[in-house]
Amino acid sequence: MKKWIYVVLAVALALRVYYIVTTTFPPLVGDAFGYDKMAKQFLETGVLGYLESTANSFVMPGFPVLLSMVYLVFGTNLIWFQLLQVIFSVSTIAVIRSYLYRSSSGCEEIQVEV
Repeated sequence: MKKWIYVVLAVALALRVYYIVTTTFPPLVGDAFGYDKMAKQFLETGVLGYLESTANSFVMPGFPVLLSMVYLVFGTNLIWFQLLQVIFSVSTIAVIRSYLYRSSSGCEEIQVEV
C-alpha cells in the first residue's frame, strides 16, 4: 500500500474513536435493546431468545452471539463493542482500497457504466 493510505486509515480510526469517547449515548431502545438483552441472556442461560426468555428465531443469531462474545471477554460496557465496530469499519476501508488498487494495477479491470 502507498503511504497515504496509512494516513487515511489513521484519520478514520481517530475520528471514530474520538466520536465514541466524547459522545454520551442515550439508553438503548428498539432492536439495539433487544440485541443487548439477547446477548446478556445468552451468557446467563445459554438461550437465544429475542425479547423473550425462551428460544425463538425472530432475528438471526450472528449479531447477538458476537455481542455476547465481546461481553464475555470485556464486560457489558458497550464501548468495547463500539470499538470492535470501529476496527471492522477501518478494516473495510483498507480492504476496499486494496481491491481497487489491485484492480487498477492491471490485475483486473473494473468498468462502471453510467
